Amino acid sequence: MVAFRRLGAGGQVALRWAGRGSGMNARVREIVARRSVLQLLVTRDLKIKYEKSFLGYVWSILEPLLLAMVYYFVFGVIMGVGTEDYLVYLLAGLLPWLWASSTINSSTTALTGQARLVKTTSVPREIWILRLVGAKWVEYLLSLPVLIAFAIIYRRSPHLGHLALLPFVMLLQMVLLTGISLLLSSITAILHDVKNVVRIVMRLLFYFSPILYGFEKIDKLPDSVVALYTLNPFVGILELNRAIWFPDELSKAGISWASAVIPTIVLSCSLFALGWSVFARLERAVLKEL
Repeated sequence: MVAFRRLGAGGQVALRWAGRGSGMNARVREIVARRSVLQLLVTRDLKIKYEKSFLGYVWSILEPLLLAMVYYFVFGVIMGVGTEDYLVYLLAGLLPWLWASSTINSSTTALTGQARLVKTTSVPREIWILRLVGAKWVEYLLSLPVLIAFAIIYRRSPHLGHLALLPFVMLLQMVLLTGISLLLSSITAILHDVKNVVRIVMRLLFYFSPILYGFEKIDKLPDSVVALYTLNPFVGILELNRAIWFPDELSKAGISWASAVIPTIVLSCSLFALGWSVFARLERAVLKEL
């Protein structure tokens, strides 16, 4: 997996890529050719996380469960928000958000935290970002039993037609997170203060995303506020995730499937293209900083 080549009088370690072109197609072909390396890195990240933890896999269930219980107590019990199955409603939005939040926050150190390997391994550097998104996706899958368990307790069955769209929704979120992570990982490697800004923005986005509440709450506000709110690409993704368990969620908010899906696809693909382009353009500058 690791290929080293010493160049120059100073003995600097540099990377030699065999057959890598400068275009996107060449990069994609190289990533596909090294997919076994990507799988190995994802497996390695998961092993490191769980082997060093006393509770291991239990954390994948315990963390979202504890967060959900806190939010449920504050908003469901004290403030009286939602119905008796509000915990299912909450988890349906919280779990995909935790996947997004942990991925984006970790992306700011995806390159700098693995600086030596990034500079010396003969794999496309995009793989270091894809490995992060993939590992966090697996953690998200491992947390889904929490949602399923409470759905059984509250007798909330998924809508079979909407459930069939779950792989599409996960793929869409993966595209979005990959684009954002490519963008932030390269920028943060050069401008280190961006990491602190990202943490603040993610905290704000938590409350400006339909997690603790549904989109219908925002729809009652002025049109200018609603238009600004819908610029958040996670709005459509979270609403689509929740619609699997609450099929009237979109209609209750006055949103059609087309108006929820199309803008989300456009935003996700646009951010993916932007992230991919910026990552490729800043690659040399990033290597100098690592």
